[in-house]
Amino acid sequence: MNGPSILGYCLTIVGVLTVIWGATLFRPDLTESRFMSFATSGIILAAIGLCFISAVPTAVSVVGIWAATLTTMIYIWWLPKMELPVRIISFVPLIAFAIWLTVKLLK
Repeated sequence: MNGPSILGYCLTIVGVLTVIWGATLFRPDLTESRFMSFATSGIILAAIGLCFISAVPTAVSVVGIWAATLTTMIYIWWLPKMELPVRIISFVPLIAFAIWLTVKLLK
């Protein structure tokens, strides 16, 4: 096991614990922005961690990236006081970044 793999395991564990912590503080609901801030942060941390672990298959890392992308999109969609065009526009760089990372990992 090398340094990046240890970092990956730590980030993945912290990400999962962040989601669990958010679920204990707030009712798990995709429309609740307080819970979704914990869920989004945790899933992003877990996805980054999966990319660092060398023993994880590439497909699992790609699934983690897309889970983080979809979670972030759901979080942005349910943010209060944000106009619809701004929500939709914010999806474009998220999807582009996820596609770019997917292509980089699959090469």
